[in-house]
Amino acid sequence: MISGENMRKIVFTGPESSGKSTLARLISDEFGYPLVPEVARAYLSVISESYTTDHVIELARHQIDVESSLGALHRDFLICDTSIFVPRMWLLYRFGLKDQWIEAEFERGSDRFYFLCAPEIPWQKDTFRENPADRWSLFHIYHKQLAESQHPYKVLRGDLTERVAIVKEVVLSKN
Repeated sequence: MISGENMRKIVFTGPESSGKSTLARLISDEFGYPLVPEVARAYLSVISESYTTDHVIELARHQIDVESSLGALHRDFLICDTSIFVPRMWLLYRFGLKDQWIEAEFERGSDRFYFLCAPEIPWQKDTFRENPADRWSLFHIYHKQLAESQHPYKVLRGDLTERVAIVKEVVLSKN
C-alpha cells in the first residue's frame, strides 16, 4: 500500500467524456483508496440558470471541501475524479478569466499527481457535457497548462486496459 506523512492525491483530469470517472472508480476499487467524487454534476443540477463565473468558483470551493474532508479521514492516497484544475480550466476556457483563490489553491496542491486523459474514447452524451466537438482542443489546453505548472502528470492514451496498466505502474512506483 502507498502511505506517507503527507496525504497524496491521484487526480484524473481532462476534457469531457475522456474516461476520468471510469478510471477513478476502477483505481479506487483496485487499491482500496477513497474516491473523491466530481461535485460538478450535483452542484449544477440544483442551479436553475446557466452557470456563471460565480458558480464555477463556488463549485471549486465545494470540490476542495470534499477533498479536505476525505483527506482528514484518510492518511493514504485519495483518488480524485477531477480536482480544482477543472473549474480553473472552465474559467479560463469558457470565460477567459482566472480567479486568484483558485490559482492559489491549484499552485498549493503539491500533493497531487495528475493523469491527463486523452479524449480517444467515444463521446457519451450527458446533460452537463457541452463540448463534444472541441475535446481535442481542450485536451491540448489542459496539456499546456499542466506542462507549465510544477505539478507532476502523465498523459493517458489508449483503451481502458492500457490506461489502467499505466496508472497502476505509476501508483505502485510511488510505494
